[in-house]
Amino acid sequence: MKKFILILLFTASAFEMSYAQVGSFAGAFSRLGFSARGMSMSNAMVSDVFGDINGIYNPALATFQDEGLVNLGYSFLSLDRKLNFLGFTKKIKLPQQKTGGAGITVAWINAGVNDIDGRDNDTRQIGMFSTFENEFYLGTAFIIDEKVSLGVGFKLYYAKLFEEVTTSSFALDFGGTYKASGSLAFGIALKDIGAKYEWQTSDLYGSNGNTTKG
Repeated sequence: MKKFILILLFTASAFEMSYAQVGSFAGAFSRLGFSARGMSMSNAMVSDVFGDINGIYNPALATFQDEGLVNLGYSFLSLDRKLNFLGFTKKIKLPQQKTGGAGITVAWINAGVNDIDGRDNDTRQIGMFSTFENEFYLGTAFIIDEKVSLGVGFKLYYAKLFEEVTTSSFALDFGGTYKASGSLAFGIALKDIGAKYEWQTSDLYGSNGNTTKG
């Protein structure tokens, strides 16, 4: 029994360490979550078609949000970090339609760090700096069947690492949902397909600059 517990703890710690490495990739900041409900549920919202729905977790979810839902959040985090979000999700159905329909999600997520104390090699202060990342999101969904919907999300990332060092990236999300019953649903989402940052520092450092992709 003791051996089994040790193996389980080692596996869990190894998983956490490997998962932490995603922090260097485009869009990693958005994994912090979206909306108070989503973050309180550890972002396990890919198949959540009940209650208040956020299409940013899965673009196909928007077809289940009958009334328009607005999410607005502003967070103060430790170490001068911040996380802000704004989103709108709604099912779209024409009056003459008895079945079918579509859904839309529009969202913005912003994360950053302020008041970074900049120092040179001699520890002299050279200024206060900041960094940020933004995700602009548009998701569309369509009802394929009474219980099935599919969706696609379009993302634009824009980030600043240091003064003139900025980058942008375009990415896609694909998702699907199946509502099996009034209390059970299944969902799948493929996120950040094609997302990649390319940092160029040659304008800032001249011949000492380089290009970093990640």
